[in-house]
Amino acid sequence: MKRTPRSSARARGRRAAAGVVALVLVLAAACEDTPPQIVAPAETLPAPDAPRVVSGDGTITVDWTWPADADFAQFAVWRSDDERATWRRVATVTTPPWTDVSLRAGQVVWYRVAGIDATGREGPRSPATLAVASVYAVLVEQADSVTASRDVTLSFTAPATTQFVQVADDSSFTGAPWRPFAPTLAWRLGPGDGLKRVYARFIDEAGNRTATFSDAIVLDTFAEVSLVTVTCQSGCVSGDTISPGATIHLHVETTGAERDGRVDVFIEGMGESPVAIVDEGRLGDVAAGDGVYERDFTFPQFFRQRTMRVSAAFTDAAGNVSPEVESASTLVMSDPLAPVFLFPAEDSTATSVTLRWTRVDDAHFARYEVYRSRSPGVDAVASVLAGQVTAASTNTFTDTGVADSTTYWYRVFVVNDLDERAASNERSVTTRAAPAGP
Repeated sequence: MKRTPRSSARARGRRAAAGVVALVLVLAAACEDTPPQIVAPAETLPAPDAPRVVSGDGTITVDWTWPADADFAQFAVWRSDDERATWRRVATVTTPPWTDVSLRAGQVVWYRVAGIDATGREGPRSPATLAVASVYAVLVEQADSVTASRDVTLSFTAPATTQFVQVADDSSFTGAPWRPFAPTLAWRLGPGDGLKRVYARFIDEAGNRTATFSDAIVLDTFAEVSLVTVTCQSGCVSGDTISPGATIHLHVETTGAERDGRVDVFIEGMGESPVAIVDEGRLGDVAAGDGVYERDFTFPQFFRQRTMRVSAAFTDAAGNVSPEVESASTLVMSDPLAPVFLFPAEDSTATSVTLRWTRVDDAHFARYEVYRSRSPGVDAVASVLAGQVTAASTNTFTDTGVADSTTYWYRVFVVNDLDERAASNERSVTTRAAPAGP
């Protein structure tokens, strides 16, 4: 048998293989009208820019930008809690910003962001940015609700390593300088009474600007009473006239309808202790917190005062004290005694008239007053006061101021400790003519 050289066999093999390839190409060309597509290698995704961080009250908000030609469908936020030794994905979001709320005060963290395309591929991560989770706040006058002065003290809650603070009366911080950080700052509120808000933001130890924080306080620089009225509730005689032990209703209004203050009502004759009123919806106050101060007040049964001026002063929540304002009406107390009965004259001479009447038995008796007139209609104004008797048990009086052979009309007025007079019936008497001489 003749052996075929190996070189010739390999040549024939190559020719056969080539023929097969040619046949495949011919068949493919016969089945398709377009040439075959060539897949390009995958493009490299760009990395977003280094994130910016804003510290909040125990939170950190992460924001970032990326190349305009990058078509990202999502973003992966990565965080390192151990000085960039290890990283873990903490969020996947469609758009920035993202706020990290899973932090503890004082925690130091680093952030990186990577873009994710529509196929789910994640690109390279951005450069890392340092952030510190801290608690921030600004307090006006230690969080008081009201102040009487424009000059206040601001207190800041922030890490001691904070670099700068910026303070303003509006959230735009227009023209407000950055100041080296200190725990407190003397501040002047804007003019005019009302709610005042102060805004502050900080730059932390890493150079990051924080979010904006604020606190509010009410500036109240004056107090004023605008109205005082007094009306009788019980024990009313008529109008502003009351009897002992009566109950009155006090109504006080303040300019601006200020709440949370105290009204002191002063009643003439009641001493230095005022009647205090607070706007809390009790003791006769119709509604709590409406800025109208009301109270029902009952006089002690033993208290007696003929006329009583009523005034009020207001102390507001900021400590401002108003001038006293007096009520337009004056209270009058009335408790008249029963009138006595005047008997016919017991004796009459040319120079005297002796009268007698019924006695008064009352603890509030003050005196008897005997009036006379030369015409009927004796009163305590136009008639002559013939005399007074101060003992309730003494019920006689001799008038020695009369003329001979003259007719007089008399009345006895019983007077109480309120200086009220009750008139007796009226009697007429004619003095006797003096006897003729020898």
